This record gives sequence, C-alpha cells and structure tokens, in this order.
Amino acid sequence: MIAARKSKSEPLTDDLLKEIENSPNADAYLNKHEDLSQDLSSYLNELLGVHQIERRDVVRASGVNETYAWEIFNGKKSNPDRNIVLQLAFGLSATLKETQHLLIYADAAALYAKNRRDAIIIYALTHGLDLQETDEELSRFGEETISPQ
Repeated sequence: MIAARKSKSEPLTDDLLKEIENSPNADAYLNKHEDLSQDLSSYLNELLGVHQIERRDVVRASGVNETYAWEIFNGKKSNPDRNIVLQLAFGLSATLKETQHLLIYADAAALYAKNRRDAIIIYALTHGLDLQETDEELSRFGEETISPQ
C-alpha cells in the first residue's frame, strides 16, 4: 500500500496491480515504487504534517501511554496492538483511508465492514466522531471499546 501524499494523488490498487502484471520483472516495479516500503513511524510522522498537528497533541488525544506512543513515533515499536493504532488514528483525526494505511503499516488487520465492531469504527471515522464518542458507541452496541477501560 502506498501512503497518501499531499503533493500527488495516490495510485489506485487496481492500477498498481496492472503495473505489476505488465512489469518485465519485480525489480522494475519495485524501483519505480520505492515508497512501498514506508513504515508505521514514517507514515505517522507524515500525517502530523498533513493534519498540521503536534505529536504531543496526538498522544494526549489518543490516550496512549506517552512513553509508548513516543516509541511508536520514533520507530522503536513497529507493531503495536491494533487498538493502540486505532487510538493514534483518532488522536490524529485520521480519515478512514489513513487509518487503514496505519493498520497495514502496523501489520494489523485493516477495518472490515462485515465485522460489527469494525463497522462501528468505520462509521465513527467517516462521521467525525472522536475517540470517546466512538468508545461510547461501541459500548452501546455491546462491543469492545478501543481505549482500555
């Protein structure tokens, strides 16, 4: 998956698949798309600029332990728990697309619309709910909250 960029539009997955199919070898494709290897830390830091928000404000809004969050942002923790990634996404006011990218970079399952809990989270992300409001919705439907209770 390629991270969203401010300066250029993101290629569609179908277009990338066609490029792979038509490439003479894997090197040709991978050399053209060097940014495929972006990691969680670099994408989180990129989103800080996109959303024009300070790291400390994201950490505060996410409710993630400050030390642990700094380790994630600095690349010392690359595969945090899925709920931690979701907390950070809400702290960033990330879009659904950005949240999906964060989850993928963390080697966590992307949100799946056929999963009841994930559907509520998708709804929350697309309708501008904050983390607390999302947790309230999850709780109302008897689903596990994102933030630890």
